[in-house]
This record gives sequence, C-alpha cells and structure tokens, in this order.
Amino acid sequence: MAKMFASKPPGAMKLGHAAYMRFNDLDYRRDIGHVVESFCNAAAGADAQEGISAFIEKRAPNWR
Repeated sequence: MAKMFASKPPGAMKLGHAAYMRFNDLDYRRDIGHVVESFCNAAAGADAQEGISAFIEKRAPNWR
C-alpha cells in the first residue's frame, strides 16, 4: 500500500491527506466546543467563585 501511495502525485496526496484529516477532525471539533461551553458555564457559577475565593483567602469553602 505504501508503494501505491508513493507512486501517486505528491500534491494530490497532500490534498487527499488534508481532506481526510479535516473529515476525521469534525467530531473532535464539535465535541471540544461543547466541553469548552460546559467548562465556561461551570466556571461562571457561584460554586466556582466560592472555591476560588476560599483558595485565595486560605479558608475552607462555604458551599451553599
């Protein structure tokens, strides 16, 4: 298989590889967007703010 690919035009192989990688990356890009959104929502919440404040003030958090 490597010999077959090596015999093909380099430009076409580069374009084909790039297209394959973009296609395979779609689910990852979509999923990572959801992860970032969830993290941002959690970081903006009251629990996150209390945790950060407690850490800075060197005290135990007061979860409500």
